Amino acid sequence: MKLKKLLKKMQIKNKSKVKIETLSLNHENIDKKSVFIALKGHRVDATQFINEALLEKVGAVFTYKEMNLKKCIFIPQLAFRLSEMVSILYPHLFKNSTIIGICGTCGKTTTATMIYHILKEHQKSVICFGTGKIYYDNQEINTNNTTLNPIDFVHYYLQIAKHFDYIVMEVSSHAILENRIDFLNFDFLVFTNFSQDHLDYHLNMNNYFQVKQALFKSLSKKSYAIINLEDAKAFDLMAQIPSNIVTYGLKQGKYTLKDYHRAAMFEYNQYNLLAAYTTAQMLKLNPSKIKQALDQYEFKYGRSQWVYDQKFKVALDYAHTPAALYALLKASRKQCKNRLIVIFGCGGNRDQTKREKMGKIAQQFADLIILTNDNPRQENPQNILKEIQKGCPKARIIEQRKAAIFYGIQQAKEADMVLVIGKGNENYQWIQNEKIPFSDLACIEESVSHLE
Repeated sequence: MKLKKLLKKMQIKNKSKVKIETLSLNHENIDKKSVFIALKGHRVDATQFINEALLEKVGAVFTYKEMNLKKCIFIPQLAFRLSEMVSILYPHLFKNSTIIGICGTCGKTTTATMIYHILKEHQKSVICFGTGKIYYDNQEINTNNTTLNPIDFVHYYLQIAKHFDYIVMEVSSHAILENRIDFLNFDFLVFTNFSQDHLDYHLNMNNYFQVKQALFKSLSKKSYAIINLEDAKAFDLMAQIPSNIVTYGLKQGKYTLKDYHRAAMFEYNQYNLLAAYTTAQMLKLNPSKIKQALDQYEFKYGRSQWVYDQKFKVALDYAHTPAALYALLKASRKQCKNRLIVIFGCGGNRDQTKREKMGKIAQQFADLIILTNDNPRQENPQNILKEIQKGCPKARIIEQRKAAIFYGIQQAKEADMVLVIGKGNENYQWIQNEKIPFSDLACIEESVSHLE
């Protein structure tokens, strides 16, 4: 496509005769047929990479600010117009794909991977864009963010060089507000639940809900909204939805535990199973195969993942909100035959109001609480832990996460249950401005290896 045509559709006048094929956020991954998009991020301002050498090898540069340089084109609100560019440059890329989005505070990864698993078991061509990973065939690609920006999304999709009939993806509230998914038209959109999270970003619960509501309001009349009818916000959400609505819940909804139930499941995962089951029903897949796929689904990716189950149990879970922690500990308390040992922390530079709340929840259910680092970022780790401890004064603080995990497992006795919570399958610790390689799973496996 000619650059002039792309810009005209964006209502920007330009006489360039350059022909472009790709958009790139990476200043190293460019050529004469590329547009380098120079954004200002949280840590890096990409305009710093604009120099004579770059301008020589690139087709054009889009900048978020005025720059009197050859090939540099100022685009107002650049960060919010990436979806628009992708839609113009690749108008038919997903035309023949069924797009399934998972939206909600908790359960997005589990529900998305369940739907992906069902489709794979039906021999369907499917790709899943999840938190930190892309899954397709028997491949996995590590990524950043819950929902990729449009440029990276298309880059990965084109790099795989294969058409997929089904695209399953998690949709974060950040992505909705930042227009990251405007280039996609959802055929199915699942609502798992709504509870406190990201208030550092959305400021209050009303703003947070309105963002999610806006996505469902944007659905076409032919699309399907799949709603957890037992969530407190379900009816508020459904009142604004223009599409077909299908509901599910343990006891209420079109599909309930009477339609599908898997034994020995935590209650919150029964909701996730029903969300996936309902979606598969709407996709008109084989009912017996749907049930078989869900029966065989393995909980992993740091979501309700049992890592050790000998004299005592050790589980890994991503719960990092008050509601998710409450659901996990309440369910675990019912299944735990002896003591419940909980190891967790809260992220830095994020919603501070949830810290004491999560401490109180832990104190309500746990016999032993160990507070530790969970991506403190630029905050003082000790201050974060002390804020959590206000809700659980008897909790033990072990700042170093590996040491905390080892200590918690060392304390475990027969029939105890140890829960390592908050980071799931993340493979790093974010301390100050550095992401240090770190894995809860590896720490657990190393710790229990001494017991075998």
